[in-house]
Amino acid sequence: MPWRLLRGFSLTNQWQYSQPFEGKFIKVEQSIFPAPPSTLRGVVAQAKNSGIPREIFNSEFLYSDKVAPIYKVEAPDNIWIDRVIAVKGLYYVTEYNWNINIFYWETSNGSGNVPTQQTIETLLVYGAL
Repeated sequence: MPWRLLRGFSLTNQWQYSQPFEGKFIKVEQSIFPAPPSTLRGVVAQAKNSGIPREIFNSEFLYSDKVAPIYKVEAPDNIWIDRVIAVKGLYYVTEYNWNINIFYWETSNGSGNVPTQQTIETLLVYGAL
């Protein structure tokens, strides 16, 4: 049950999307060049893979000067089986080379109903938190 790369992005002012995935947790690794004089902000969210415009929900800010936390990303009411991760830079992000990689915690088959606390304990045991 390791972290798996979902997709890498170069942030822009437009929404970009990963491929569909199954998982309860994602983490973000980032790099930015040149270093901005102040904090840049972006958004990471879940989205429905179909439909235009896409439904975006559970958005969280990303900050260029902070280590991104691990996000809990559960499907809404367990009705979306085609969930994707959506990312977008805000404001002047295009003046910088802000790259992020999104990873998801791969769960074994049949573990979809494992309680969140047990999943967090597993992440701790594997040194993923």
